Amino acid sequence: MIGKTTGHVLGPLGWLNMKFTAYVGDEIFGEAGNITIVPMGPTAPKPAPHISELVTFVCLMFMPSVALPPYRAMDMGPHSKTLSAAVTTVCMTYYGGKRYRQYKHIELKLGPRRYIVLLWPDSIAAAPLAHMSHRLYILCLQPDCDLSPLFALADPLQYPQYAATVARAIYAPQRENIQFTRWLPICNYVDCKNTNNLIFTAPNYEQTFARAGLDILSSAEKLQLLVRLVYDRSKEARRLGFTAGLWTLNPDAMPGDIWSQIEDAVKRRDHVQLCDIARYAEEGADKGQFSTAATAALGMIAHMVPMQMILPLLRLTL
Repeated sequence: MIGKTTGHVLGPLGWLNMKFTAYVGDEIFGEAGNITIVPMGPTAPKPAPHISELVTFVCLMFMPSVALPPYRAMDMGPHSKTLSAAVTTVCMTYYGGKRYRQYKHIELKLGPRRYIVLLWPDSIAAAPLAHMSHRLYILCLQPDCDLSPLFALADPLQYPQYAATVARAIYAPQRENIQFTRWLPICNYVDCKNTNNLIFTAPNYEQTFARAGLDILSSAEKLQLLVRLVYDRSKEARRLGFTAGLWTLNPDAMPGDIWSQIEDAVKRRDHVQLCDIARYAEEGADKGQFSTAATAALGMIAHMVPMQMILPLLRLTL
């Protein structure tokens, strides 16, 4: 369990995760005299209610605010044009109603989890503002609720500069003594309880592979290339991936020529990729994979990519 007053949205052990014991219904939209999470004024939407009033939600403030692509303001908010919106607070809960359909929203289906997300003008912040202040409501359709929709809404392939910010964002809960856990999406696809030399259960995983994975997700250039490699493994993409330490073998190298690639990794001081290539030299393999660091990064966004398709290409074991 995590009882800190602040922390990173995405950490070495995965996404910040909250497990709810009961769901809320459509009363969050103002039924039976309850506070509505999306109040409308006579001519324009009013700011979202203060987070202290939303007792059935877990609300978090972000430092710095997390900017979203301008189209999101139209997709899931009350706006009729693109805006430079930033998420200053997130309020999440386990939801079992249907009234959300009356509002602009996006239903995210990410792996085994389902989320309803709505964006609304906000009036509270924990850090200086760079864009229009907004609140993101994450209505989870299962008891486990996490903050990965922030990353998905940014689109790491098209808007990596926004998505990369999420990997380093810091949260501050609205109240004390909230017990969070961490969720690592790759564990929905491989058995993380069965160690079997998995990199995700390695003794120093948090300080080694996880840190390398977070460095990839927080770099706009590497993140975009990582997601590109999921869908495009052309020679050009693999060449760029090798240079960035995301792909294990250089497609331009002669078959069996491992040593020149080891030399290249040494020059770049990429210790993780050097170990990957050295293992290839022992195995005599001639086909590349995602590097160990790239595998760690993909493990944190496994529910956002076609994982079953790329699972054989991951370097899962030591």
